[in-house]
Amino acid sequence: MKDSLLILCATKCEAAPLISQLGLIKSNDGTYRSDLATLLITGIGMETTQSRLTQVPLREYSRFVNVGVCGAKSAFRIGELFEVSNVISAKGDTKYSLMSAEGLALTTSPSPVSASKIESLSTELVDMEAFGIVESLLQAGIANNSKELPLQILKVVSDHGVEQEEFLDKNSLQQLIVRALPEILKRMKK
Repeated sequence: MKDSLLILCATKCEAAPLISQLGLIKSNDGTYRSDLATLLITGIGMETTQSRLTQVPLREYSRFVNVGVCGAKSAFRIGELFEVSNVISAKGDTKYSLMSAEGLALTTSPSPVSASKIESLSTELVDMEAFGIVESLLQAGIANNSKELPLQILKVVSDHGVEQEEFLDKNSLQQLIVRALPEILKRMKK
């Protein structure tokens, strides 16, 4: 199998800078493609992501990169980019270690997380999709265990917790990805 990359983003605002920079063209199946990569917008949340990934022939790809935003403890700066090495379920009962030996731990939550909740987590970062991506790839037989998954998770800190009625502006989220894009592209090539 040739080296084929599937980039996974939850939202169009997270994906738009990559679509533009990589010259990706929208195809009939809803993905964005070029000779370099395919990008899939999964939707927000673990269940939505897992459902969307069941519609994709995952075994056709040799590498996977999840790019998006995340919440983080207050010690981390908004706009900072991190690679994730461990993904933990919201209940904390399941942990997946990834190939990346260096990186931060991330909890996947079913809903936005408040500042006080983020500070009490055992991980530094929180998102709503990564755990679902890991589980989907394992269920598709991409690897026997998470350490063997050809998956890279790159997250840009967007907040230090949000209250349920607060939502981050789409343009602000997109600009966070735009500012981190050179480093994202550099890390994707590793």
